[in-house]
Amino acid sequence: MELTNEQRVCFGLEPIDPSWDRVEIPEVSGMRNTIHPERLLSDRRLVLYFDGDILRKVIWPQKNGGFHENSYRLRTQDGRTKIAPITSKGKAKILNGVNIERTSPYGVYLVFDVEEDGTAHVRIGNYDTQKTYYSTGRSGQDHLLHRKDVSRDSFGGPAESKPCVSK
Repeated sequence: MELTNEQRVCFGLEPIDPSWDRVEIPEVSGMRNTIHPERLLSDRRLVLYFDGDILRKVIWPQKNGGFHENSYRLRTQDGRTKIAPITSKGKAKILNGVNIERTSPYGVYLVFDVEEDGTAHVRIGNYDTQKTYYSTGRSGQDHLLHRKDVSRDSFGGPAESKPCVSK
């Protein structure tokens, strides 16, 4: 599942610029993804958005239909196959889920987790301020949603009907 830009604005997430390139890479066993298709875990794929050679957004698919969405400013090299070194002494690293997770995202993030029993949990926070703006509980009756009730429309309807979206 992927949010629309109107929905991203409602959650405080950075919208995806139409000029960014959308690239999917496979998820594999032992790590979230790699360039080795023989180690594919499933047909789930990480969704990456690039502004030129800068990785700007990653959408991490989760089992049971959940996802995490994070923003980045990671410079890549060698045709977007490696994360460029951050310091002068660093080395380039293969662009895969494990190495992306080792870097620091920025800004607002959204986590939508779905448990085996179908209950869903939403967390919205900010990496820069280390604040959690909204979080549903993981026990008792605190569940916000149930997976059977969740679709892309669950996160809001048309922009005209949402007070948080500019018309």
